[in-house]
Amino acid sequence: MSHEIIAKTITAIKEWEAAQQKKPPPSTSLCRPPLICDCPDSTVLFYTDDAWKSDTKNAGLAWIFTDLATQEINRNSATQDSVSSALMAEALAIRGALLHATSLHYTNIWIRSDSKCLSKQPTREDNR
Repeated sequence: MSHEIIAKTITAIKEWEAAQQKKPPPSTSLCRPPLICDCPDSTVLFYTDDAWKSDTKNAGLAWIFTDLATQEINRNSATQDSVSSALMAEALAIRGALLHATSLHYTNIWIRSDSKCLSKQPTREDNR
């Protein structure tokens, strides 16, 4: 069954990547798109995705690392048993990507996830 979850996760990532490659015509601006302008050149973007089966509580987790030009530089996937919810599966995918990024000595990372509640940048207010 875990092979089925991994296959679904990889398919979802490929679909997501294909949707991301639809870029607007080049801008006359010398700057990169606004969200990327403030990033150091060493920044690594990572995209996460997951698939969760409620009946078995199994999850497939996957992530892809790219440079700022969105050229893939690394990817990985994993399966996890006893996952309580889809939200937990999303959190585990982000955790897996963070651990992998650490092992590759990436120091500037930007999480690109479809889960806003998990990827929101913590602020001082959040820590009080």
